[in-house]
Amino acid sequence: MASATNVLPMGACLTDLVDSWIVDSRVRSRRGFSDKTEQAYRNDLALFANTLADIDARPVIESDEPISSQALERITVSDFTDANLAQVFSVLIDQGKAASSRGRMLSALRGFCGWCVKHGHISQDPTTDFETPQVSDRLPVAFNVQELQRIFSAASAPPESLRAHWPKRDVAMVATLAGCGLRSAELCGLSLASIERAEPMKIRVTGKGNKDRVVPISAEIVSSIDDYLTERRESDLGGAAQDDVLFVRKNGSALNNQALQNLVDNWLTTAGVSKPPGEKAHAFRHTYAVSQLSYGTNPAELQALLGHKNLSTTSQYLRLSAEGLHHTSRATAVNTILGELGA
Repeated sequence: MASATNVLPMGACLTDLVDSWIVDSRVRSRRGFSDKTEQAYRNDLALFANTLADIDARPVIESDEPISSQALERITVSDFTDANLAQVFSVLIDQGKAASSRGRMLSALRGFCGWCVKHGHISQDPTTDFETPQVSDRLPVAFNVQELQRIFSAASAPPESLRAHWPKRDVAMVATLAGCGLRSAELCGLSLASIERAEPMKIRVTGKGNKDRVVPISAEIVSSIDDYLTERRESDLGGAAQDDVLFVRKNGSALNNQALQNLVDNWLTTAGVSKPPGEKAHAFRHTYAVSQLSYGTNPAELQALLGHKNLSTTSQYLRLSAEGLHHTSRATAVNTILGELGA
């Protein structure tokens, strides 16, 4: 399979080139690529293609192909030039695209263009003179106890206009996010079998790079999940088989990241809590991290709980605690709030 990537003819379509680069990188990479990493690369190259094509007013391609392939069909490999990269990044900066997002795109472009040079599809790498954008040294946003209390209240009693909301499910999701520190994709990927109920209870999570980790989960959080599952089974929406997805929509289909972000956005609006920049659900993970430090968890232990590859990533929470935010909600605060809701 790897050798096939070296024999693509000159002038091969861009979609085929990207597919071949992904396959070659997957085979040659020391750790391999996860499906999410591969999709992120495709999405970043598609954003580059669409942005450049829009600058030149090129026609939109509509076909039965995936959205990323439709975007790539709007340009060719010859469009990967220094001047075009400069135009695209200028537009993205004007649009307020975050430095982290632009940096991720540049990483995808470097990998793809380097591969294209190696195999003779372009003569030189256009990314050579581009530096990785500096990411702001902004501290992560975490919720304090009062804010978390209001969010739980909003999740447990949503306005009637929010038909997608499901109080028992939403309370269980807030509890799991804030009480276990999960990423959005990790929460959406949970099944009933993810919860290990033998004492001490744990939740098994598949994180970035398809790496598994185990996180402690309290009896209060498990109880909130069971309340939701009881209601779900009564509504004939599954929730009995161990391989069933844990959190679903009101029609029984699996919850995805976009649906989760919309729910979080509504919880925060209803609760009157300021919305953090970026992915809103991630603030619950920050809340969990600071609470663990407040209760004496050391950085190395927190690194394992969060599934961070590097301790330097975890150390940002030490700075957050040092900023006087050690009163940020703790795992035990989650348990207290859940007890009050059930009273």
